[in-house]
Amino acid sequence: MQRLLPILLIVAVLGAAGTFVLAPIGAFFALRSAAQSEDVDALNDLVDFAAVRRSLQPQLIAAPTPGPDVFQDPLGALKHAIEPFTAPGADAYLTPKALHRLTLGAGRAAPNDTPVDQPGNTLSVRHWGPNRARLGVPGQSGETIFTFERKGLFKWKLVHVGLPKAAATTTAPAAATAAAPAPVPAH
Repeated sequence: MQRLLPILLIVAVLGAAGTFVLAPIGAFFALRSAAQSEDVDALNDLVDFAAVRRSLQPQLIAAPTPGPDVFQDPLGALKHAIEPFTAPGADAYLTPKALHRLTLGAGRAAPNDTPVDQPGNTLSVRHWGPNRARLGVPGQSGETIFTFERKGLFKWKLVHVGLPKAAATTTAPAAATAAAPAPVPAH
C-alpha cells in the first residue's frame, strides 16, 4: 500500500503534464470536429472570432492592379478608376464550412466549394510554448498556420490563422520564356 500512493501520484502528475502539453492539438481537432458538424456553440468556445478576423484582414488585402493606359484605352482606364477596390472579407473564412476546409489544408480556397485533397491528418507543431502554440496544416497552395492561445489551464482558443502566400502572377517572364526558342543540342 505504501508503494501504490507514490506510483499513483507520479502517474497523475505525468497525466496532467501530458494533457497540458497536448491540449493545443486537442483544441485543433475539436475545432475541426465542431466546424464539420457546424456546432456554433462549440466554435464560439474554441475560436476568438474578433482576433482571427483581425489577423485575416491584412492577409486578404491584395495590391491594386494597375489599370489600362489612358492613352491606349481611355474607356478601360476610366472604368478601372471608377470600380471600387474590394478585398475579400475575412468573414468568408469564419463560417463553419470554411473553418473546416481550413483545417483540411484548403488555404486561401477555404470559402470556395472546390474539393480539398485531404493529405491525411498531417499536422505539424511549428511552435509550442506555455501560453501559445502554432500548428501547421499542409495544403496544395502551401501551409496554413493555426495559432492557439491558452485561456485557462487546459483551455486553448484559436486567435490567428496564417494563410499560405498568394500565388504571384508573372505574365511578363512567362511570356518571354514561351517566346524564346528552345536550345539546339550540340552534336
